[in-house]
Amino acid sequence: MRTILALLSLLIVTCGRAQDDDGYFTLWAGPQIGVLNMPDFDTFAESFNRVNKNELASELDGVGITYGFQVGATYMLSKSIGFHLSYRHHRTSVSADFTDGSTRRFQHDLFTPLNGGLLVRIKRIDIQPRLGFCEAYIRSSTEYADGTVSFGTECRLN
Repeated sequence: MRTILALLSLLIVTCGRAQDDDGYFTLWAGPQIGVLNMPDFDTFAESFNRVNKNELASELDGVGITYGFQVGATYMLSKSIGFHLSYRHHRTSVSADFTDGSTRRFQHDLFTPLNGGLLVRIKRIDIQPRLGFCEAYIRSSTEYADGTVSFGTECRLN
């Protein structure tokens, strides 16, 4: 996955176009940076820090900046109206360090495997109302001082 993300980051923006008399078809891809706002996870992080305050070397932060990519296709029926479909993936990770040398990590993955909608172009301004399906996962793991990573149940929240 890191190879794909690195390759997409190098591309920055790729655009291919097939054109006929009435409309045209565009393929595009590029990296994205976003901000993830999860008030429930922020509340969880506060309670996690309170419960484990005597064992923490550094506290668990709330979720913030995400990094990812988006690929898609656009078909313009005319110069001013078209349709688009895309796939998007974003990831972020936060962690807390314990005094015994272990680290608790929480990785957030957000996918929109199908994201699409109408595209209306007025001069050089694009208006794109979107509708899509989203999947979100939070994975918790513990990394011990010797470098081993566990997703097991020996620690709470894994």
